[in-house]
Amino acid sequence: MDNTPGPWIDGNTSDSIIAPGSSYSPDTDNDYYGGCLIAETVAPQNKPLIKAAPELLGACELGDSMGNPGPVLLNFAADLIETFAPSTAAELRRKAEAEHAAILKARGTNA
Repeated sequence: MDNTPGPWIDGNTSDSIIAPGSSYSPDTDNDYYGGCLIAETVAPQNKPLIKAAPELLGACELGDSMGNPGPVLLNFAADLIETFAPSTAAELRRKAEAEHAAILKARGTNA
């Protein structure tokens, strides 16, 4: 599932978040909100996390030149250090699992 590309920023209303200039959604309220509406009625303490969502997903999915996504890279690193730093390897594997679960959730994939 594709998401509306970032950046996501504050909209024209104090409780909205938009994607400026995005034509992803032909919403008739684009002028009112200032762009493609991502969320409204957002509590102030939740706005930073929602606005960071596209970048956070990108960071989780960031891979290497061979096309391996982030969680795979963490598992490779864990395999490399397993013999001399088993506790760090276990932490890397937990992070890889958490990243993989977050990616699936963000992409709307059941696993």
